[in-house]
Amino acid sequence: MRIPRPSPRLVDGALCAVATVTSLLALEQDHTSGLFPTYTASALFAVVAAGSLLLRRTAPEFVMVMALASTLTSADPTLLMFAAYALGAYGQTDRWAGAGTVVMVAGAGLVYTATRDWADPAHPGLSGIAYEAIVTLCFPAVLGDLMRRRRQLTGLLRRRLVVAEEAVDKAAEQAVVEERTRLAFDIHDGVGYQATVLRLHAEALRTTAGIPESAAALAATVGEAAGGVQRDLRKLLDVLRGQEDPSSRSGPAYARFVASLVRNLRAAGIDVSHQRTGHAYPLPAAVDEVLRNCGREALTNAVKHGNGAPVLLHLDFGPRAVTLEVSHGPGGATSAVKGAGIGLASMRERVARAGGRMAAGATADGGFLLRVELPVPEGAARAVDAGPEGAARDAS
Repeated sequence: MRIPRPSPRLVDGALCAVATVTSLLALEQDHTSGLFPTYTASALFAVVAAGSLLLRRTAPEFVMVMALASTLTSADPTLLMFAAYALGAYGQTDRWAGAGTVVMVAGAGLVYTATRDWADPAHPGLSGIAYEAIVTLCFPAVLGDLMRRRRQLTGLLRRRLVVAEEAVDKAAEQAVVEERTRLAFDIHDGVGYQATVLRLHAEALRTTAGIPESAAALAATVGEAAGGVQRDLRKLLDVLRGQEDPSSRSGPAYARFVASLVRNLRAAGIDVSHQRTGHAYPLPAAVDEVLRNCGREALTNAVKHGNGAPVLLHLDFGPRAVTLEVSHGPGGATSAVKGAGIGLASMRERVARAGGRMAAGATADGGFLLRVELPVPEGAARAVDAGPEGAARDAS
């Protein structure tokens, strides 16, 4: 279960309240130093300076100025810690962000050190001032800078995942379009041509002089039937060339779909390879649909969590079952973005409804393997091979 993140305004308000209470507690111990030796004046300025933390994300430099001013009025360095963290976490975002943060923190440290004799005559000496500057300025600034870099890296990874998911979806859609286009041309060049020839011959026979009237009527009937076949073919071709849901039951045979999907992913710059073992045979519509959905989801997860590792898709046509395996090795870095596991749960449910089995988990080398096994009707493996080459292995 993912815990919702609090609102940034709520976090800033909470920090402002904590800083205010902390400063007031410090003033209870000592409010006689600084420009405002009275408690009321020191407390009012401390509240105003702590209120500047509401702007720590948009104006961290202003927060640092207010924190330095509070050390002059009451000699309390509490707000410096909050300001140093804000400067490191939300400071300059251009290419000189690191140098600018260092310069500002160093300058704040020099100002704080140089004003101690004036603002706090009872200061603990130079070594004590240096210790306070390191603790209240350097450590929070470094922590804030680390959080800023982590935030930037997480955003970069999220953008990369979005691009990878879009690439998988577009490749799958393109694979469907390519297969439907191929089917449309095959039907047009085969059945469509034969229907056209039949209609022309029937028309020529009907208009031939001297043939019996019954033969002419029969030729007209054959011509009308051929015309009906052509009209039905045109409707079918319109469907095949349309942009229907790629997961519809009228989709292409999965063996060709996978090969086209892998080819399009490679074109998108994703390192993915494909192996097929066994003679490909026509799959039932339900099995074909489950394989398409599981294949797309598995490839999306592999690209998302593989961090650039090569992805291998293996499709095996066995005598009683068809098996899909999608695996990837250990990536170059650990992903900072975790999935919710909904995709795996959805796949497991689909496979179970189709009477199959699914296994997913880490491999010995640190990668990940997803395996889906779906039963096919007895004797399906002896049907005509669905692939044009009819090879026992198609590796690409």
